Amino acid sequence: MALAADVVLVARPGYFLQAFIRVGLVPDGGASWIVPRLVGAGRAMAMMMLGQKVAAREAVAWGPACQWYEDDDLALAAK
Repeated sequence: MALAADVVLVARPGYFLQAFIRVGLVPDGGASWIVPRLVGAGRAMAMMMLGQKVAAREAVAWGPACQWYEDDDLALAAK
């Protein structure tokens, strides 16, 4: 769902994961088109081919999220 959102907020323990490799599938749901445009081709390849998790802080630095918050502050920030 985060790939389709205009603004993505994430809690500190949250992460982004393209888990298709773990079940032997190719990325779907537009991931192979959207993720490289958000994070760059090299990072997208690592996420999709290695099953690399992207932590909340990395996601903000890389582009798929615009801000990270502590757990208790996320709901208030989203409002």
